[in-house]
Amino acid sequence: MTDTQKKLEEFDWEFMQPDNYPWMGTDVTGNEIKKFLITKIQEAIAEERSKLLLELLQVFNDYDVPLTMTAEQVRDILEEYLTKKD
Repeated sequence: MTDTQKKLEEFDWEFMQPDNYPWMGTDVTGNEIKKFLITKIQEAIAEERSKLLLELLQVFNDYDVPLTMTAEQVRDILEEYLTKKD
């Protein structure tokens, strides 16, 4: 199970708990639900970006990538990393 699938399951469980969201079962506007969902999505995206950044930094460290490399050189290293066979 991927991290994204785990997050979705946690969200589904959390969302269904009326104690967590007192507005459940009341007259809620679409905008309130929309704001809630946008917040949850933004939190998930921020977490995934953070994980990706850490993974990229580890790749750069593993390949001894200096910070002065060009974008093309970095791209080549990332392509090599992503296509290598384990």
